[in-house]
Amino acid sequence: VANGEQLGLEHVTRSPGADRNDPLSMREREVLAMLALGSSNAEIASELFLSVDTVKTYVRRVFQKLGVHNRTQAAIQAQQYGVAPPSSRLDRLRAGPREPGAM
Repeated sequence: VANGEQLGLEHVTRSPGADRNDPLSMREREVLAMLALGSSNAEIASELFLSVDTVKTYVRRVFQKLGVHNRTQAAIQAQQYGVAPPSSRLDRLRAGPREPGAM
């Protein structure tokens, strides 16, 4: 590399939607979008197939990166980021809670 040799990784690109100026990862953006919908940690965990503890970690990271201290402030920031969940998730959320074991 120091001599200018190629590493053979020219085909590797950043994920779609990745922006170096955006402090939030895609997963953090998903969590933020669900926070903006008023979802609880348990609802976010269920929807994103994460543990509640993992969601808590994401929420703390989002708060820290956005410089906010509560969910309301985070929801306001979500609007400024233009963050919204995919329409398929919105449709499921509008349909109401899933029953255990239902797919």
